[in-house]
Amino acid sequence: MVGLASRTEQEGASLQVIVKGKNIEVTGALREHAEQKVAKIEKLGLDFKAIEVKLVVEKNPSIKDNQIAELTLLGRD
Repeated sequence: MVGLASRTEQEGASLQVIVKGKNIEVTGALREHAEQKVAKIEKLGLDFKAIEVKLVVEKNPSIKDNQIAELTLLGRD
């Protein structure tokens, strides 16, 4: 996957948030926005060790909805 990946720890929690981008630069503002949205999932009290956020911009002009955000929840062993 092309793009910038970053790993950050949420304050006071052991949940790891991994933000990746494909055909888009993951700026600090994008990373912060993704982490704020993921914080809502944390409130559910589910036991995950990490959440991977993939931000994708498709360059194919025939794709109408070319901006995609995909979350992958990684559970504990």
